[in-house]
Amino acid sequence: MQDNAQEKELLSRLHDGDEQALSKLMDRYFVPLCNFCNLFIGDMATSEELVADVFYTIWTRRMTLEIHTNLKSYIYTAVKNKALQKKRSLSSSRSVPLDSITSEVADSHNALTHLTLQEFNNDIKNLVQTLPEKRRVIFELNRFESLSYKEIATLLEISEKTVHNQISLAIKYLRPRISLLRNNMA
Repeated sequence: MQDNAQEKELLSRLHDGDEQALSKLMDRYFVPLCNFCNLFIGDMATSEELVADVFYTIWTRRMTLEIHTNLKSYIYTAVKNKALQKKRSLSSSRSVPLDSITSEVADSHNALTHLTLQEFNNDIKNLVQTLPEKRRVIFELNRFESLSYKEIATLLEISEKTVHNQISLAIKYLRPRISLLRNNMA
């Protein structure tokens, strides 16, 4: 309840043109929104631009802005819509770059262990990427962004039962494949 009251106060201050309210809103939500947007886009720089655009739009439309849900849901939905719009505009052949492994480790044993763990993490990321898109996004929101089933259902405008089913199917698919990866590491 306190968060809801704080959000209403922030919204009221935004309507009044209080730049500190916008700054506080950005401090609270910018990084999580970028991570959320990145689930759809796969490029953090583009995600940051899209989130900044959403905050710019909120600021420029602050006088006429009407939010019928809570502020957090409104912002996440706006970012989701912006991300999906951007994704549609990108060519379908665009690939997501993988993180490169760069580290200087003096001890060769530690370097090998580090490399093995990085490869394992990359293999898991690649496995998650093989999930159907809707299932992957739901799984990543739950496991990597720590959103509840209810929050995911609200953001993606689907039922909680669908969220539950998609996560169950993702785990059912990933569990044996991750076990194989672990066995290959040993």
